[in-house]
Amino acid sequence: YDERLMPVEIYPEDTYALTAKLMDSYRGGETGKYEKRILINGQLAWSDDVAGDENWQHINISLENYIDPSDTEVDIKFVLHALSDVATDEVVEIRFTIDDVHVFGGMAGNGTMEAESGWRYQETHGLWSGRFSTIDKFSGYRSFQLSHPYNKPAEGGTQASVSQTIPLVPPTRILELDFDASGIWAHKDR
Repeated sequence: YDERLMPVEIYPEDTYALTAKLMDSYRGGETGKYEKRILINGQLAWSDDVAGDENWQHINISLENYIDPSDTEVDIKFVLHALSDVATDEVVEIRFTIDDVHVFGGMAGNGTMEAESGWRYQETHGLWSGRFSTIDKFSGYRSFQLSHPYNKPAEGGTQASVSQTIPLVPPTRILELDFDASGIWAHKDR
């Protein structure tokens, strides 16, 4: 018995795209307190207020508007941001979970969050925290969580983030499979 694994990436329409699974722990309706964000090369590419119960969100963002064709890397940053001062009777605790990060046309290190490395954590205030966690993972054994602690007020304008600078693969090195062509390994280069 012999088993071989050949990973296949199903590319979105764009040559370069970011996909991720995101979730926050807040299920209440208090808006304007915390926001989840994705920054690409320092530009806001996606944001969502934590209010409501979205459960896991599948994010798919084209990178075409955030990178130059000559770029060899892209900086991806996930942020949990306190929009205003938050009292403990408004939001008692908040967690922002990040999992299954993939950059089509790039080589993200530890996008599955299974190893405890590959990402840079930053915060603007000492009460925030960020860590690899086995709580609320989408797949596998771990995810990364940004959080503000239980029963502590948050200062508006503060945040926690996790980021990575990801090498990009030139489009000429991307192999495109044609499953309708003849032969078992039929393919065509872009």
